[in-house]
Amino acid sequence: MKHKHEHDCACENGQEEHNHEHEHDSSCGVGDDGCGCGQSHSHDKPASKKDVYLLIASVLIFGLTFTPIPYLLKVIFFILSALLAGYDLFFNGLKELARFKLQENALLLVAVVASFILLEFPEACVVTILFKLGSFLESNAIARSKKSMESLTKIRPDYAYIKNSSGEIVSVKAESVNIGDIVYLRAGDKVALDSEIIEGSSSIDSSALTGESLPQFVRAGDELMSGSINLSGLLACRVTKTFANSTASQIIDLVYASSKKKGKAENFISRFARIYTPIVIVLAIIIAVVPPLLSLGTFNDFIMRALIFLVAACPCSLVISIPLSFFSAIGASSKLGVLVKGSMYIEKLAKVDALCLDKTGTITSGKLTVDEVVSTSNYSKEEIVAMTASIESNSTHPIALSIVNFAKNYNKVEFTELNEIAGLGLTAKLGDKNFLCGGKNLLDANGISLSNFPSASVYLCKDKTIIGYITMKEEISSDSLTLVADMAKQNVNRVVMLTGDNNKSAESVAKQCGITEFYASLLPADKVKQVERLKADGNTVLFVGDGINDAPVLASADLGISMGLGSEIANVSSDIILASNRLSTLPKAISLARRSMNIVGFNIAFAFLVKVIVLILGATGYGSMWLAVFADIGVTILSVLNSIRILGFVKK
Repeated sequence: MKHKHEHDCACENGQEEHNHEHEHDSSCGVGDDGCGCGQSHSHDKPASKKDVYLLIASVLIFGLTFTPIPYLLKVIFFILSALLAGYDLFFNGLKELARFKLQENALLLVAVVASFILLEFPEACVVTILFKLGSFLESNAIARSKKSMESLTKIRPDYAYIKNSSGEIVSVKAESVNIGDIVYLRAGDKVALDSEIIEGSSSIDSSALTGESLPQFVRAGDELMSGSINLSGLLACRVTKTFANSTASQIIDLVYASSKKKGKAENFISRFARIYTPIVIVLAIIIAVVPPLLSLGTFNDFIMRALIFLVAACPCSLVISIPLSFFSAIGASSKLGVLVKGSMYIEKLAKVDALCLDKTGTITSGKLTVDEVVSTSNYSKEEIVAMTASIESNSTHPIALSIVNFAKNYNKVEFTELNEIAGLGLTAKLGDKNFLCGGKNLLDANGISLSNFPSASVYLCKDKTIIGYITMKEEISSDSLTLVADMAKQNVNRVVMLTGDNNKSAESVAKQCGITEFYASLLPADKVKQVERLKADGNTVLFVGDGINDAPVLASADLGISMGLGSEIANVSSDIILASNRLSTLPKAISLARRSMNIVGFNIAFAFLVKVIVLILGATGYGSMWLAVFADIGVTILSVLNSIRILGFVKK
């Protein structure tokens, strides 16, 4: 199935936009690289009703051949039964033979025609019917595995809502909306473009993007990602990204691109099929011709052995089930809010044994919260908080905003002559008293000694006397507190924190999270060196970070994961995007990758073992056509069903 869409998409360097026409193949990637089964893959969609009816008719007509009817009529019924069941397979086989591509349909055609020539009519019909039935079962299994991935491509609405000149809310194509335009979201509407709420409040469902099942309350000032759903209330929003560059569009492009980045196992199977099929053809010819020429048996006997050999040898079980396993793993990961950019990264994720993390924005939320309030005067702690927040409400500094948010339920104190001194703090008056509110540098500038006071984030001074202070701490997510233990359960025992912050801050966060190995005051280049050192020790290193400054180390690690969908540069440099922004999904994703690789390994071993046994039996005359059909279609169906079990590994 082909999808074409034309839009403006940002280049990776983020410098300019171009008009690109993207053509995406939404097939699961199964059979893309000359799988050897040559079905183009019509498996990509479930069987049509017409084909089902034709197969039923074929089976019924085949059943009539066992009734007491004239021999000639039986032959006609055998031919009709085979044609009804396999007309499309035979047609594809003719096309393959015309192009000298000896793939599955061509092998089937040769086997059926030869069986008819050898007067083995029942075998010819049964092989065709079972091939068709197997094709139906494969189609339905593959369609099921694709469903979870394709649901991601439906998260983006094509229309947005704006107000026209008459003040009415009308729909327009989302591609026509520009950055800065105002769009409106009614209850039930999907967000078409990344935007910032400027008016209204509501609950937002972002589960399709992040895997977070609980709705989030949002209000003016909060950002919305395209693909989210507005559950209640009317919102007015200012667009912050174009349609092509919005979150949902980036995810859709990522989904389509993921099936093209293939891992070692998938690439091996593709290369193997291209070499394997011609070898099988040559061996079948040798089996059919050489023994009779050496008077070891009749041509009829060895031609039938060769046909059994051909049917059993088809590599379809491998070339369908292996890509399908990876595709299912990518789809299952998306349910966790883990967006994997290709099967090669599923392989790497399964091998991870060392984890490196950035601190700010990864282990911590990047936000500050009040840790301790101390009064050094007759004022109560509550009064210290209320006065500090009242002064700091005139600043946009992150520390100021955190204190104001902490004190939102306190009574505001009406200060006068408020003045912010850039980079230092604020001054204010309350009656005839002068107040200072700020850090160490502000106090130093005003000659106030800190010799008897511990380090703090904000000091509150009255007439140059410290009357209280507030210390801040970084907000650590609950996921981070259990991460070390959760990773240990996945046998990832080396967890390292890398940060550009000072050693004291790093030590505090590491201690709370149970991280024993950390490195502070690092520049981006220093983080890369630490990752390279871990790799040199023989570790497969996973780095998790966010922000532009993490892009170099994301690219240098064996596997890079960016937190959330915020920094475009980090997302381009990473191999996986943790859209959920929750570190607790990381151990689950590793477990999923390892279970998926176990299924891949089992499918390969199972298919090879069965085929080798049946090929030997067929070549030596101990195998039947029924056994050959099982070695091909039976093993394929079992492998496909085993592969789609991966979709059940994640329960939302």
